[in-house]
Amino acid sequence: MKVKNPKIKYDPEAKILSIRLGASTSVDSEVKGNVVLDYDAKGNLVNVDIMKVSLSEFGSTPTLRELIRIPKTA
Repeated sequence: MKVKNPKIKYDPEAKILSIRLGASTSVDSEVKGNVVLDYDAKGNLVNVDIMKVSLSEFGSTPTLRELIRIPKTA
C-alpha cells in the first residue's frame, strides 16, 4: 500500500496523535499498548492512533527533536 500525503492530527486535550494513512473505512482495529491500529476490509493499515502523547515530551528527546524539527526552547 502506497501512502500519499498522510494526515496527522493532534488533540492536546485528549493527548492523542492520529496518523491517517488511507481514505478507506476502518473495519478492524488492533490495540498494542497505547497504540490503536485500524485496518480496512483488505487488511491495509489506514489509521494509527497513539494515546497519551505529549508533544512536550517528544521535544525533550534530542533524536526526536532532530527528526521532527521541534525548535529548542529556553
